[in-house]
Amino acid sequence: MTPVLEARNIHFGYRRNQEVLTDVSFAVEEGSNVGLVGESGAGKTTLLRILLGLAIPSAGQVFSDGMPFDARDRKQLRAYRRMTQTVFQDPYSSLDPRQTIGQILAEPLRSLGITTNATEIRQHMAESLRAVGLPTDITKRYPAEFSGGQRQRIAIARAIAPNPRVLLADEPVSALDVSTRIKVIDLLAELGRGVDGRTGMSVVLVTHDLGVVAALCDRVVILENGRVVEQGDTRSVMGLPQNGYTKRLLASVPRLPVVP
Repeated sequence: MTPVLEARNIHFGYRRNQEVLTDVSFAVEEGSNVGLVGESGAGKTTLLRILLGLAIPSAGQVFSDGMPFDARDRKQLRAYRRMTQTVFQDPYSSLDPRQTIGQILAEPLRSLGITTNATEIRQHMAESLRAVGLPTDITKRYPAEFSGGQRQRIAIARAIAPNPRVLLADEPVSALDVSTRIKVIDLLAELGRGVDGRTGMSVVLVTHDLGVVAALCDRVVILENGRVVEQGDTRSVMGLPQNGYTKRLLASVPRLPVVP
């Protein structure tokens, strides 16, 4: 099966002779969730920028449905934006405080050329809000009226409004409290399976939290200093890691003390 998204032999450097990513390759199959894991400075955010078309690799290629993707080609980029959407880390800064929720949700529908019809836009907005578990009558309200967890749900609703096939999520729960974090992870899992009549999508999760990956992702890619040091089925990698860096990451995961 042709992957819906693939990074093949990606290299990237901000300065000459100083690579941030070196020969990074991994694939995202249709309907699967992939976790990109590594400590700060591992290259996760740079890789996400390349997958979003916000940065161009110095070597290697991103493929979409088996076809090379060139972010410099506006026609390709527009089609790619309809297929891939993103959710960022901070729910407090990812939403324009001057816009209503309705304006925020309608923006990608108009800018990506999905629809400009008011009735269809309202229908898309209602479907997206129901999918993330929010009432459909909040479209005239502003982001400041909502909690962090609710704002992140709104950001997810905006991302899924165009019905993308891939959701790129950059540390989407790290700024949330524990109980809200669990709810958002459950929501992302539901969206991957398909909810409220919507087609399921693949999720690419950028995180340093192996616990989140274990809860959400079928496959995991471990990055160290811009290189893939291990990847595979999440249970296999976490249950029997082969690389020393992966073992150290797993050993650093906090565990509750055993009560005698």
